[in-house]
Amino acid sequence: MNQRVFNPRLEQLSREEMKQLQWKKIKFLLEHQYARNPFYRNLFDQHNIKPDDIRNFDDFRNKVPRINKQDLIADQKANPPFGSRTWMKKEQLIGLYTTSGTSGLGQELYGRSRADQEYAGQTWAMGLHWSGVNRGDTCYNTWPGSAGQLAGPDSLTQSYVHLGVLSMHVGTQRSEDKLKMMLRFRPNQITIVPAYLTRLSVLCTEMGIDPRKEFPDLKSIMLATECYSTAWVEKMEAFWGAKLFEMYGSTQQGGGLGFTCEHGVLHNGTRGHIHIFEHMSYVEVLNRETGEPVKPGEEGEIVLTNLDREAAPLIRFSTDDKVVFLPYHTCSCGRTFDAFEAGSIARYDDMIKIKAVNVWPAAIESILFDYDEVEEYRGKVYMEENGTEDVLITLEFKSFVSEERKQEMICSLENQIRHRVGVRMKVAEAKESLPRFEFKVRRWTDERSKDRDRIFYTAK
Repeated sequence: MNQRVFNPRLEQLSREEMKQLQWKKIKFLLEHQYARNPFYRNLFDQHNIKPDDIRNFDDFRNKVPRINKQDLIADQKANPPFGSRTWMKKEQLIGLYTTSGTSGLGQELYGRSRADQEYAGQTWAMGLHWSGVNRGDTCYNTWPGSAGQLAGPDSLTQSYVHLGVLSMHVGTQRSEDKLKMMLRFRPNQITIVPAYLTRLSVLCTEMGIDPRKEFPDLKSIMLATECYSTAWVEKMEAFWGAKLFEMYGSTQQGGGLGFTCEHGVLHNGTRGHIHIFEHMSYVEVLNRETGEPVKPGEEGEIVLTNLDREAAPLIRFSTDDKVVFLPYHTCSCGRTFDAFEAGSIARYDDMIKIKAVNVWPAAIESILFDYDEVEEYRGKVYMEENGTEDVLITLEFKSFVSEERKQEMICSLENQIRHRVGVRMKVAEAKESLPRFEFKVRRWTDERSKDRDRIFYTAK
């Protein structure tokens, strides 16, 4: 492996030096926020703790209370518009980030200072460099431009500037026009969500574009926001002739929190490591039931503490993001950053309980998208007239799939889902083309609450 080092001093820290750096920043954060931030001062006072009570990482985990999205929304309502957590004055702010609002609980607001803007531009830079990006490269951002207040697209833009690349922001263009732009200005790197990469792959075939021939200088494709199977990775890397990488980030982080190293998302047949930028954030991966740190290879929730954000930092924020924890020494790249497993990050609030079974959309997608014939799908949970729960999965097949093959697949998929997920689901072909996703992916709807009201009303 040709290791691409972006920051030698940082990437060559020992594990002990990394933990010392984190602790120094945590102590400063606690003291600074308690002195200046009304939100955290009130929180600490309510729990009868002072910064001096926190003397080590165990104290931090056991004594500092966790906060969540509902706490932030309540604070914003009580102290509009930003909440008391944004402690800087308005004239010190240059912008804000908002969450997308897809959880249905409201949008978190994060005021940003000039230092936060510079910070945002640094959150992607090292990860993009690991993926092969060099100064002067042509890099494509396919995320929609309408996401202007979202941390992901904005921090990516700032990082492109930081690296000195030719950035092409094509999110507002039609899919066909994106590919035409790539034919004119050959890409070295593309940032995209997995669902939309699948869409562009199909469109390339329809337009007679062979990416391996037309984009010979394409080095890397950066994925984000969505799970995927290893079989899908192998197909995409073969089709595009480029290695796939992944980033994990959030509005709460203010940009990127972790990136795969040079190994990418798939290394020697196994999922890669998304290395956490531990110099910027302190990340705990905790068991949702016990609150204890998970063991290597176990699933847990990310609890996030910002170490470098200025205007509106988070301390022990429960993200609702589900990851598989991997210690730094399980990756052969040699860096001392702990990691998450690539391709398996999901949301706890994506989980749907169906017939008393916890069902994760990612589990369904790992079955469906292992078939090259499947282009897109939707899932719907609803109630029949007799009050029983049911699930319908509608598939959009690629154009080359015969009617006979469609029926074979529908039967096979129903059986696979029942055996692997534990819930019987109906599978049918979509009657028309399904909408495509370019950023946040939401394929499932739950209509049971509405159906219960309808059935109850009808039964009167």
